[in-house]
Amino acid sequence: MSDLLINELIDKGLDVSFPGLKETQTYPFRPVRCNEADLEKIQPVNGFVYFTLDTQKIFYGTGTEFLPMGGNSGLFYAHKTFEDPADTMFLAEDFDSGELPKNIDDLIINIGTNIERNGFYRVIDLVDNDPVVQ
Repeated sequence: MSDLLINELIDKGLDVSFPGLKETQTYPFRPVRCNEADLEKIQPVNGFVYFTLDTQKIFYGTGTEFLPMGGNSGLFYAHKTFEDPADTMFLAEDFDSGELPKNIDDLIINIGTNIERNGFYRVIDLVDNDPVVQ
């Protein structure tokens, strides 16, 4: 992520702090804390997760829009290690509970052994009950 993007978010009053993150490290997501009204002032960044302080809602940035997480969707914890870089599917054995997400927009927090693929994933499709993620 470029320093320019980080500075732009900071200039708009958003909190982009992430304890332990060095600017030279890359992660598939970046948490951003802000008020929901602040989302109207910025361009959504693909992979960023926005936690609103005023409404306690979570939004996922796609690069073109802020997609709300939660509501009727669920939160699932996984420990998938992606062997294939093109892999975008989770299986039941990847989840702590063994239970698969059932809804589009469910949120998966993945903590696998390959750190570059750890982070937040949004379910965008279900194929034979297996979640396809973004």
